[in-house]
Amino acid sequence: MSREIKFRGRNPNNGQWKYGDLIQYESGEVAILNRFSKHGFEATEICYRTIASPETVGQYTGLKDKNGVEIWEGDIIRIEYPGGGDFENTVGRVWWDEDEGAFYHGNDQGRPPKRLWFRWTREGRKSNVTVIGNVHDNPELLEVTD
Repeated sequence: MSREIKFRGRNPNNGQWKYGDLIQYESGEVAILNRFSKHGFEATEICYRTIASPETVGQYTGLKDKNGVEIWEGDIIRIEYPGGGDFENTVGRVWWDEDEGAFYHGNDQGRPPKRLWFRWTREGRKSNVTVIGNVHDNPELLEVTD
């Protein structure tokens, strides 16, 4: 199964999220090409780009939560493991680990990070995962204590 490669980023001028292909400039600026092209980037599509704040850019994981919501790098997810001991109602952020080549979820509360698909895609537990926000709009959600 191949994963759809797409990105999102927040426009620094109006705060709106844009979704599409990522353009990275030599200057360090980034933009989201708001229209997906079946044939790759085309010069005529430059008018469909939106500058994005680099710190808000995140990649789509290829996974969806129990409500069909796409899960993106930078999202905050809740994973419910009824009777799961240390992992019951885990809340953590999603990020890409370049060295491992995998998406992970975890938090800063001493829990080790886990591959995002851990026990969920392999065992059909997708119904236990919910996107509850993201680190840019709702950073306070990561302050949840057990």
